[in-house]
Amino acid sequence: MRRYLLICLAIFGLLIFGQNVLAADWSVSTLDSSANSGWDSSIAVDSNGYSHVAYIDGANVDLKYATNESGLWVVTTVEDVGSVGAGVSIKVDSNNKPHISYIDDTNNYLKYATNSSGSWVTTDVDNSGTVSSGIFDANVTSIALSSNNIVSISYYDNSNDDLKYATNASGGWVLTTVDSTGNVGAFDSLDIDSNGYAHISYRDQTNNTLKYATNSLSGVWSVSTLDSSVDAGWYSSLAIGLNNSVHISYLDATNDDLKYITNATGSWVATNLDTTNQTGYTTSIVVDNNGGVHIGYADNTDQALKYATNISGSWTYTTLDTVGTYASVVLFGYYNQVSLATSLNNRVFVSYFDANNSYLKYAYTPGPSDQTTTINNGRSYSAKKKIHITSSLTGSPTEMIVSTKSDFSDKTWKAYTTDKTFEMSSELGKKTIYVKYRDIWHAESDVVSAEVKYTGSPIKFVTTKAKAKSEKRVTEKNKNYYARDLYLKFKKYPKSFKNTRRYIQIDRKLEYPHAYMDAKNNLLKKYWKISTDFSKYSGSKNVKLRLVFQYTDNQFEKLKKKVKNLKEKNLYLKYYVPESNSWADLQVKPNTTDNTFTIYLNSPFNYSERYYAIGR
Repeated sequence: MRRYLLICLAIFGLLIFGQNVLAADWSVSTLDSSANSGWDSSIAVDSNGYSHVAYIDGANVDLKYATNESGLWVVTTVEDVGSVGAGVSIKVDSNNKPHISYIDDTNNYLKYATNSSGSWVTTDVDNSGTVSSGIFDANVTSIALSSNNIVSISYYDNSNDDLKYATNASGGWVLTTVDSTGNVGAFDSLDIDSNGYAHISYRDQTNNTLKYATNSLSGVWSVSTLDSSVDAGWYSSLAIGLNNSVHISYLDATNDDLKYITNATGSWVATNLDTTNQTGYTTSIVVDNNGGVHIGYADNTDQALKYATNISGSWTYTTLDTVGTYASVVLFGYYNQVSLATSLNNRVFVSYFDANNSYLKYAYTPGPSDQTTTINNGRSYSAKKKIHITSSLTGSPTEMIVSTKSDFSDKTWKAYTTDKTFEMSSELGKKTIYVKYRDIWHAESDVVSAEVKYTGSPIKFVTTKAKAKSEKRVTEKNKNYYARDLYLKFKKYPKSFKNTRRYIQIDRKLEYPHAYMDAKNNLLKKYWKISTDFSKYSGSKNVKLRLVFQYTDNQFEKLKKKVKNLKEKNLYLKYYVPESNSWADLQVKPNTTDNTFTIYLNSPFNYSERYYAIGR
C-alpha cells in the first residue's frame, strides 16, 4: 500500500527550512496548492509550448493531471478509485494529447490513461498483479511515444524482479520481459529514437550496476552493463539526443554524486558531474534541439532542487529552489520525482514537489519575451542590402540569430545587440527576414519575421522622346549617378497657422546646394530620396504634407539641351514605386515662377520611402 502518511509530512516540516531562492532568469510558481499534491510528478511540453503535468494527490492517493494549454492552469482528477498514481510518467503525442502510465497500488496493476479521444480513458496494461510501487518507489514506470504515436511503457515487475516492456504497436498491448537476470528493472527510464526503437536505462540491484537495454539491433533486445565501478543506476533517467545518441543521468550511491554517461562519441563515456554534498537524487534528463543536455536533480544535503547543463560547452550547476524538493524524503522510504522537459524553442520546464509546503511547483526558463522588434524600420522594401533590426526585450537576451531561412540553417548565433545590421543577398525581390533571440540557458524567443522587397537602386527613366532618341547614349555613357538622400524635417505650425494644415517644405537649393549634381550633371538621372517615418501622422485624417522640389535655371537649361521642345509646363514629377519596379507620374504641374514642384500627401501614409525625379 502507498506510503503517504501524514506523520511523515509533519516530520518534513521540522526538517525543511529556508526561503525560496530561484536562480536568475527562471520563473517559479505553485501549480497545485491542495494538500499533499505533487508526488511523483512528470511533465511534458507540447508543440505549442504548453505544459502537461501528471502527478499524485497524496492526500487522497489519486492520479491528477494539470495543463495550461488554455492559458490558465486547469487541474483534473483522472482516476480516484483505490490507491492509484504511483510511478507516474507522461508524454504528449503529435496532436498534443497526453498519455500517462502509472501504477494501481490497490490491485498491483500497470495502467495507462489518455484523453486522445476527447475524454479520459484508463486501461489495464499488465493486470497480472505483479506491479506495485515497491520500496523507495523503485518502480517508476516510463512512457514514450514514437513519431507515429505508438505508445511504449517500461516498468519493473517487482514480484519477479524483472524489467518488462509493453507496447500497443500491434493495436493491442503486448508485454515482453526484457531482462530477468537477477533483481533488475528498478529505476527504469525509456525513450524512443527517430527510427522507432526503444532504449531503456535501469538498475541491476543484484550487482549494484547501471544497465541498458535496446531493441535497436533488428528489433531484438540486447542488454549491457554501463557502469559497474560504483553503486550505480539509482534514479536513472534516459533521453535520446542528436543522431539518436543516448544520454543517461543517475546517482552514484557510493559517493552520493550525480553521474552522466553517453555514447554520443560512438562509445560509452561516463562523467562525474556534481560531487558536492549528497547530490544526484531523483534525476531527470532531457536533450534540447541543439544537442544541449539538461539535468534536474535533488541535493539531499541542502534540500535543494538543482540543475546542470552543458549548453555553454562545459557543465554548469545552478540551485533553482531550496524548498526541500527531495531532501529527507528518502529517509522515509519514498521518492519524490523531479521531472524535466524542453519545448521546441529549447525552454526548460520542471515540475517538482515542494516538501516545505507540501504542494506541486513548476519552474521554467521564460526566455526573451515582451519583444518589440522592428525590421527595416518597418518598411516593406529596401534599396540597400543592409537593413537595420532594432529591438527591446525582457528576459536577459544574450544572443540573436537573423536569416532569410525560417530554420536559420545558414546562420549562427551572434551576441545580442539592440541595433543589428543584417545584409541580405544580392538577388532582387521579396525576402522574408526571420529573427529570434535566446538567453544564457538557450531558451529561445518566438520567431519574429517581416517581408522586405529588395529593389536595389531605383531604375533609370528618361522622357519618351529622349528615350527613343538617345537610349543608347544614356545607358552607355552616363552610367554613373548619385541617388541623393533627403531626410524630411517635420515642422510645427506657427501659432498664426494653428488651425491650418501641417506642412513640410524642402528647399533643395538652400539646404542641399549640391544635391542635384552627379557625374554627368544629367537631371534625367537625378533622384530625391525621401526617407522618413510618416507613422506618427498616419492616424490623423486632417494632415497633409507639402513637399516642394526645386531646381535651378542652369540645371533646367542643361536638361532642355537633352530633351527637344522641353518646357516648364510639360515637366512633371515622377516617383519610383518599389513594389512594381516602375516609375509613375505625379499629376502635379510645376510652379514655373520659382522652378519648383509642389505636391501634397494625404493621410494615411502607407509608405516611408520613395524616390522622385524630374521627367516629361
